[in-house]
Amino acid sequence: MAFYTVQKDKIIVHIRVTPGKPVNKIAGIANNELCLYIKAPPEKGKANKEILKFLAKKLDISRTDIEIKAGHANRHKTLLFPAGSREKLKNLAGTLSAEE
Repeated sequence: MAFYTVQKDKIIVHIRVTPGKPVNKIAGIANNELCLYIKAPPEKGKANKEILKFLAKKLDISRTDIEIKAGHANRHKTLLFPAGSREKLKNLAGTLSAEE
């Protein structure tokens, strides 16, 4: 269930995105990735913007605190979060495992 790792002052989060879904939601954790369903289509950066907006709201952090480090044009992405997000990510992971 290690979809994130802590590295110095950043947290590296691996996600798998399925764009064009009816709702934005966290679908679970699989293969060490946080699986997301996103409403926006995968064109002209729309899905990437929606991912940042959705995760910022879900974790109650600023959208500008999240950076897409790799995978801009891929469904597998690597995101960077501030180190202060660690507890929120742990809580998110705990919530997901409780739902399974």
